Amino acid sequence: MKKIISKINNELLHIVYNTNVIEENRVDLIGSENFLQCALVKNSEVGYKYRPHSHNINKVEFKNIQTQESWFVLEGCIKVYHYDIDGKLLNTEILKKGGLNITLKGGHTLEILKENTLIMEHKNGPYFGFEKDKTLL
Repeated sequence: MKKIISKINNELLHIVYNTNVIEENRVDLIGSENFLQCALVKNSEVGYKYRPHSHNINKVEFKNIQTQESWFVLEGCIKVYHYDIDGKLLNTEILKKGGLNITLKGGHTLEILKENTLIMEHKNGPYFGFEKDKTLL
């Protein structure tokens, strides 16, 4: 796991992880204080069944004040650009199949490097449109 830290305030902004190499049964990728939660779960026990459950509604008050986002490369290759909280470029990473990028704070963009690249995107919502959600760098 590679962590990209802000040069401004030493805060964790971005995480890059290669999911092709999982050595533990569970890897919590993001601290529980974040809006977006992400873990890798590996289980080789055929027939193991997780306990059925649902998630409680209105038992805990959520107050999302920021969008956090992840990109997972299913096929192909991308180049990810990580920006600090002041909009300055911090880092770039090449992610291939199995590559995971998580942005908690700061800016980001990606560039497609291979034809027919397929990415899965996750982020917390709700989404209120481009004008309210994004600031271009």
